[in-house]
Order: sequence, then C-alpha cells, then structure tokens
Amino acid sequence: MRTVALLVFSLAVLAAGPARALPDLQVGLLFATEENDACMAQVHYIIQIANGGDQAIPFYDLYLVFDASEMPDLGKLDSYPGMWHKSDEPLPAGDLHPLELWWQNPPEGVAKGDYKSWLFLDPMNGVSESDETNNWEGPVFVSVTPPVCTPANLVVTTFEAVAEDGTIHYTCAVTNNGQSDVAEPFRLDLYHHLKKMPGYDTPGDQTVEIPSLKLGEVYEWKPTWTDVPDGMMRSWCVVDEDDRILESAESDNVADLKIGMCQACPPCPAGDAPVPEFCSCGEKLADTGFYCCDGDVKKKPCDWVPPEPVDANDGEDASSGEPVTIEVVEAWTELGPEPSADAGGTGDSGPTEGVLEVIGADGTGSGDGAGALDMLPAQETTLPPADEAGPTIDEGSRPSGSNGCSACPGSGTGSGTKTAVWLLLGLGLIARLLSGAIPAHQEKN
Repeated sequence: MRTVALLVFSLAVLAAGPARALPDLQVGLLFATEENDACMAQVHYIIQIANGGDQAIPFYDLYLVFDASEMPDLGKLDSYPGMWHKSDEPLPAGDLHPLELWWQNPPEGVAKGDYKSWLFLDPMNGVSESDETNNWEGPVFVSVTPPVCTPANLVVTTFEAVAEDGTIHYTCAVTNNGQSDVAEPFRLDLYHHLKKMPGYDTPGDQTVEIPSLKLGEVYEWKPTWTDVPDGMMRSWCVVDEDDRILESAESDNVADLKIGMCQACPPCPAGDAPVPEFCSCGEKLADTGFYCCDGDVKKKPCDWVPPEPVDANDGEDASSGEPVTIEVVEAWTELGPEPSADAGGTGDSGPTEGVLEVIGADGTGSGDGAGALDMLPAQETTLPPADEAGPTIDEGSRPSGSNGCSACPGSGTGSGTKTAVWLLLGLGLIARLLSGAIPAHQEKN
C-alpha cells in the first residue's frame, strides 16, 4: 500500500512540473502584389515567418500555393500550382525570417486574372511544435494584368575574319532592331574554335561587356587572336549568351565562320584521295577529308561529275524505274455486217481504209484505233505513268466503248468509214426519188 502511494505521488509531481520546450512556427506576414518584368507579368510575395516557441528550429520547409479558390487539401498540395521552399539557416526562438518569393511562369509570364494564394509551413510535419494550428495563412488576393510587350532584339549583323602572320583579326557587329532600347548591360563573346555552337552560359575565349544599346544603334567589336596554330578554325560570335536581355527572338544572336591558318602546313598530296590532314592546295587551304583538285578544294572527288537533272515527266515509272512504252503497229480491222438491201445499202463489201490499232504490253488490242491515227505505223512512244500524267478534264459520262469523239476517223464499231458514206448517199438518193424531186425516165415514142 505504501508503494502504491509513493508511485501516485511521483506521477503527480511529474505532471505538475514544467512543460517540455518546443518551437512554434507561425506565419507573421503574407503579402502578394503584381510586379512585371519587361514583357513578363509576375507576382511578388513578401513573407515573414516567426518562431513563437521556446526552442530554435534547425530548418523547415513551406509550400506556397499560387492559386486555389478554396483552402487546399494538405495531403494533395503538389496537385496545386505553387512552389516549395526550404530554409537555409536555423530560426531561433522568438525570431523572424523575412522571405521574398516570385511566381513568374516563364517565358510567357503569369496570365491575366484574379488569384487566391495560400501559404503552409511545415506541411509534412517534420518539426515538432507546441501549436500546429497556426502554420498556414490565406487566402491573399492579387490581380494580374500583363504589360504590353515591346521587347528589344539583339542581332549579330556582321562577323568577318582575316588571317595573316599567325594572327586572326575579327570584326563582330551587333545591332538592336527590336522595339525598345536595351538599358542594362549584356555580353558579347568570341569563341576561337568550336566544332559546335557554344552551350548556354559558357563564356567565350574573349568577351566584352556592352553597357546599353539603343534602338537602331550598332556596336562594332574588333578582337584579335594571336599565336594561332595551323589548321581550319571554326569561330563563333554570340551576343547575350547568358540570356540577360528579354528579346523578341533568340535565333539571331549567333554567327559563325571558318577560316584557315597556314604558316608551316604541308602542300596537299597529289592524287584523287581525300587529303589526310590540313594542307595547302595552291593558294587555298584544304581541311581533312576534302579533295585538292588542281588548286581547287572540293567536297567530292576531282573526277566526280554531277548527274544530269531529271525531268519530272520524262516517262520514268515511279514504281519500277522503267519507261512505260506503248507499241503502235498497223493492222486492218474486220468489216462489220453489210447493210441490207431494204435499208437502201449499196452492198459495198470491199475492204475499208486501214486504221491503226493500239497494241498493249500484253499483246492485245484496245479495239479502238481512233486515238492512234496521228502516229506513224510501227513507231514507239514513251509516256509517263498514269500517276505522273498531267491534269485531266472531266468530260462527263459517255456510253461504254465510246472514245469521246463522234466524228473522228476510225471511230465506228462495225463497217469502215467509206461504207458509211456510201450508205448515207444511197439513202439520200432514194428519198429524193420517192418525193419526186427527180423526174422518172420516159420511153421513146
């Protein structure tokens, strides 16, 4: 019984003792305002973070939600547009941390609109605190109206070089052809020799800082590279390589050139093989892999001849690569049935004039020689494939077997043209006799 009483007394003493010292993160201030940068709208956040507890905080993190119409779900903060921030120094008890953050959304900037922002301290509960209910603030309201964009544009307009006596003299000119002045400094870089375009934020072998450049103004730089080794150099001139200036275009910020230096380089070897090393080809310089052809430097072998240009309608079949040939021969068509006597036919059964029959590649005829009469017998004509032929004209529908020409020679489907003419003349004569237009024969008295 005595032991139980001592235990109860000890627990009471512990319960009445001082509480364990803990830190307490608090949002002291959250303020948001639109703050535009040239052509890009952005939101500037001014924040104060306080430690209202009794113990320092080694580090903490926070999440700033850029826009949420309602209070965000702490378990899904990453699903809201915003940003994480981690402290880089301890926060003593009773102290404040001022902090500035930006919502930029480059390169377009923050879109026009009204936004509600929220701030959450230690959302992952990494800090044990005396009070967990004061770790957030919001919403704060901000309205964004993007500025009218009138950016500058820096352009490398001239990049030239002259090599002599182991030295290369460069000229690099830059102008501003944009819509506004460049009021802040920017850099111009010269790269002596690089096979590929320089990477971002890579200083050149020589640089110059330009303090400003007004609209339409030109800045000319003339650097010199001394003690240049023999060889073919690929040099680059790049303006605003580290992207300090907001521009309407970036692709015109760079120019390159190739220039050779030859003080003790050997003459190019004779022959048709590509040169194995940088060498002197007469008064010109040939780099490795090129051809020295009687003082001229070429990319292809000296005896290479460019092929003749190929006409798009030269008769080559795109599917097989072979010409499509139609053979035309002279043949006689069979006669059609003779006209009957009661129809007034003449009974002419002689052969008609010869017509030409088109013979296809399979040896069979088309049965219609009308379109071939303009060709000479036994000649060959090369035509383009059907898919390479010129535009066609829609002539409407016509009967099967018709060639589209009702009066063309050889367009009949039976007897020849001469038989048809005699038939028409005979019918006309009979009609006139029946009508009495021609008097009957009289007997002699």
